[in-house]
Amino acid sequence: MSTVAKYLRWIKASLPNLKPSQVMVVTGNEATDLDSTVSAIALAQVQQKYGDRILVPMINTDHRQVLRMRGEVMDLLGQMQVDLEDLLYL
Repeated sequence: MSTVAKYLRWIKASLPNLKPSQVMVVTGNEATDLDSTVSAIALAQVQQKYGDRILVPMINTDHRQVLRMRGEVMDLLGQMQVDLEDLLYL
């Protein structure tokens, strides 16, 4: 399992135990395209090392079907072994 996949699973598992003041949401734009999705995940993971809050990458759609239509996003998430169920959606 990739580092990104592990990070996303850790975030999702940790959320129920966190206070709102400990969390900051990071999201891309509404297009849910490759650069937007990857930027939200990468920024959250990198910034996590430098702050005192848990940065939570959120996919800027409430429909997993929209994300599934983005072939380039699905290809990259597949290469990183990221399960769509490990992502958080608005």
